[in-house]
Amino acid sequence: MERGENFTKLGLWKPAKAGLRRFVEQRFDWIALLTITLLILFILVVF
Repeated sequence: MERGENFTKLGLWKPAKAGLRRFVEQRFDWIALLTITLLILFILVVF
């Protein structure tokens, strides 16, 4: 029973960790893209 619980924890934790990392990377890419776009617009407006 204990072994099964450990297996379930590992089985659920690994994909969750990978999914979380992927989500964070996507979110970071989106924020970076938005920041760059705003920066370019700001430069075009100011100059």
